[in-house]
Formats: sequence, structure tokens, C-alpha cells
Amino acid sequence: MAVLINNKREIIQVWKNADKEQIVRELGDVSNFDSDNVYNLDGVVGQLVSEDGLKVKNPLPNLGSQQDQAISSVIRYAEVTGYLLIGDVPESEQKGWNAKESAAREHIAGTASGIDTMLLKTEADLTGESIDDLAARVIEKANMFRVAVAMISGIRRKTTAAIKAATTLDGVNTILDDAKAQLDAVRSEIPDG
Repeated sequence: MAVLINNKREIIQVWKNADKEQIVRELGDVSNFDSDNVYNLDGVVGQLVSEDGLKVKNPLPNLGSQQDQAISSVIRYAEVTGYLLIGDVPESEQKGWNAKESAAREHIAGTASGIDTMLLKTEADLTGESIDDLAARVIEKANMFRVAVAMISGIRRKTTAAIKAATTLDGVNTILDDAKAQLDAVRSEIPDG
């Protein structure tokens, strides 16, 4: 049976149970190996060792570094998913989304100011749609956008917490794969246009 050394407590346990000279021979540089100060054994973290302290060939990745990589990966995947929500809309147009949404909501409520009406009418005249249709479309898209952003945020936060709590490399990989599948589902719900 082998043990993946994830932290200094496990190093101490292996050190107490193993033949120290054999560990030194198997793991290399003896200058950091001191039976009175096992905290100098940082080089052992991430190593897979057998119960007798012998290094196992082809050690597995360190759980902590795998968790960090998985968290970075889910953040990037969530960011790309969020980017796909925006699509190829120019940044200058994106900056006007809040004003357009506000104007649309005011129009639907019958409380639009002159500038709200002008904003919607200008676009509606150019696209050939009615102000009512444009306002309804803007509100529908704004609501879908908010729900999608909430889903992306929830998936990212839940996944990050689960990855941090994972105790095995396989667990980390499974959690990450599940998150990517959930974010892919969000992507598939993003309407065109």
C-alpha cells in the first residue's frame, strides 16, 4: 500500500514509521532530511511513498496543486461561458445596456421619460420593429442574462468549494468534469442574437 504525501503531518507519520536511511536513499538529497526537524522535508510533499518509506515510481500529482489548477480551470471556463453570453456585441453598445433596459422597463410600465422613449424609438426606427416589441425583447434578454450569470456564478462557487473539500485527485477531476458539463449546459441555453 502507498500513501500520497499531501502535507507535513503525513510526512511526520511516514518519517516515524519508516527506515529514515532508506527514505534518504530513495528520495535523494540528504541535506534536508533531519529526524529532529521533519519540517525540512518539503521536497517529500507530493511524493507517493510505500508504508516502509520507499519512493514509488511515477509519483502522482500533489493534491493541493491539483486543486489549485482545477479551481483556475473552472474560473476560466466560467469566464468563457460569460463571454459567450455577450457574444460579439461591441463594448460601446454593452455600456448602454443598463440604460436601454431601464428605458424598456419604464416603457412597459407606462412611465417612460422623453429620453427613454427617444432611446427606444431611435433603435426601433432603425431596425423596423415597434417600440413595444423592442422593449419586450430587451427585457426578455436582460432577464435571461441575469439568470445565466447567476447560474455561472453558482456553479463556479459551488465547484470551488467542492474542489477545496476534495480529498482525492479523482474526486477533484470528477468535480471539475461535472462543473464543465453544467457550464456547457448553460452555454447551450444561450440564444443567438
